[in-house]
Amino acid sequence: MTTQDPPKDTTSSTDTPGTPARKAAQKDVDVDTVLRKQAAAIRQLQERLLSVQTMFLRFSDTGNVDTGDPMAELSPVEILRTPGADITVVACAGLLTHFGMPNKEFFRSFVDRGCNVVFLKDFRQCWYQRGLLSLSTNLSETVEVVQGLLPKGTRSVRTIGTSAGAFAALHLGIRMNADRVLAFAPQTRVLPGVFDRYASFDSRRHDIDFSSPDIDVRNSFAMNPDFAGRIDIHFGAKALPDVRQARAIEGYPQVHLHGHDFDKHGIAQHLRETGELDAVLGDFVS
Repeated sequence: MTTQDPPKDTTSSTDTPGTPARKAAQKDVDVDTVLRKQAAAIRQLQERLLSVQTMFLRFSDTGNVDTGDPMAELSPVEILRTPGADITVVACAGLLTHFGMPNKEFFRSFVDRGCNVVFLKDFRQCWYQRGLLSLSTNLSETVEVVQGLLPKGTRSVRTIGTSAGAFAALHLGIRMNADRVLAFAPQTRVLPGVFDRYASFDSRRHDIDFSSPDIDVRNSFAMNPDFAGRIDIHFGAKALPDVRQARAIEGYPQVHLHGHDFDKHGIAQHLRETGELDAVLGDFVS
């Protein structure tokens, strides 16, 4: 009688339980699980904070306040009123690169330029697709809200923004029949890849319906074919993603593209550093 050899152990020595390779792989899985749980917990905390902020704004009627008001940091709209001014600039804040409140962009630039300024903040950090906290739920409602907040005596409306704020400035400016729109490195169509490139820490993909017409600036042109204002778009001529976004709407006669010798996204800061921004803003409100 012959005896059978016992089956050979085909398990690699690097895969056996207790080996450094197996322990490292298990550690990677554990870390990934922990990170996913932490991300989910942060999202839940964000939703709760936004819900509390929304309720507070509604009950306290502080959804829009004058600049300098103690509630200004929590309000999605701040208004700088200049006596006798007939130009109102609607400035749309962009996305943050860290956790916190959206900043008031271009505030210092317009304080002494003799115009009113309405500052908009996208607390949900979703390209204004969910509207202004406590005041609106989408872009169309936001247009109505902003029109109702324009200071008395306003004869000319201008909109301005950078990046995601410029995306909002384009939509609002076209739909509000603004005389001028000034956009720095705007997104003009927010698709999933664009979201991934520019999203802030507070941005959440589920806040954006990528099938909505509001994710494409060209749809605002279609909604308001009589728009005759001037749109100036500044971008880095060597920043290819920004070039593609700007060129997506260059066929409209109202659009004027200004490419600069720059290869990054922060074109407004670059123009400030080169001393060109002051002239651009001065022309915008003249």
